[in-house]
Amino acid sequence: MGPVCAFNYEALKRLDPLLITASSITLIATALDLSKSIVNLVKSTIHLPEDLQSLSQGIEDFQRTLATAESTPKADSDNQRPREIVAALPILL
Repeated sequence: MGPVCAFNYEALKRLDPLLITASSITLIATALDLSKSIVNLVKSTIHLPEDLQSLSQGIEDFQRTLATAESTPKADSDNQRPREIVAALPILL
């Protein structure tokens, strides 16, 4: 008994040439589709670092806006400053 992984040339001789051709065409078409998918993936991710940088900058800007809004004094009934500003509006106009 020969090696288990040996190629059987006798079996290959018995294969139908049309079957071999069809299988080869299918294999080539699959490889082409795979290569197109890989190219599209690379093209779609080529600007990813710039997009991530822009998104990160937007998040940082939003965080600064929230921090500013949080540190802004809140008007309440005890705080007369907003009422003074509203009362001064007719003078400014």
